[in-house]
Amino acid sequence: QQELLLAARARDLMRDNPLASAAQHGESLLKAATRRLELWQLTEDQIQRVLATGEPIRSITLSAPAGGFVTARNVFPNQRVTPDSDLYTITDLSRIWILADVFENEASYFRPGIRVGMELPYLKKTLYARISNVLPQFDPASRTLKIRLVADNPGFVMRPDMLVNVELPVSGPPAII
Repeated sequence: QQELLLAARARDLMRDNPLASAAQHGESLLKAATRRLELWQLTEDQIQRVLATGEPIRSITLSAPAGGFVTARNVFPNQRVTPDSDLYTITDLSRIWILADVFENEASYFRPGIRVGMELPYLKKTLYARISNVLPQFDPASRTLKIRLVADNPGFVMRPDMLVNVELPVSGPPAII
C-alpha cells in the first residue's frame, strides 16, 4: 500500500514533465503497484480508498475463495503474512472420502462404482457411498489394503477423522460355508 501511494505521488510529479517517457513511467509504476495489491486480493474499492485517503488500510478483510468449514487456523493477530502463508484450511464437507480397510485376498472383489452402505455408530441410519478407488497402499501388519469411498454428507453428519461402519458387498463362487 505504501508502494501504491509512492507510485501515485511519482505519477503526479512526472505528469508535468516535458519528457513523454517520464509520464509513461509514472503511470506504469502505478499500474504495477495496483497489480501487486490485486494479487494480494485487495478489491478495487480498497485500492481506491488507499489512494483517496493517502493512508494504508491497517486491517484488511480477505474473503475465502471457497465455502466450507475451517479445519486449520495458522494465522493470529498482528502476525506478518507473506504470499506463501497458509492462513486457514477450509474444507468442503458436503462430499467426503471414507477410507475402508479390506483384506488383501478380498481386494479383487471391489471395483470403482460399486455402491456400499455405511452407518455411523451413534446414528441408526444407513447412508450410501460408491467405491472410488482401491488404493495401492498396503499395511503389512494388518494385511489390509485401503479402499476409498466417496459419499454425499447430508446435514454434515460426518466429519474428519470419524469412524463409520461400512458394509462392503462380497460375492464369490457358490461354496459351502
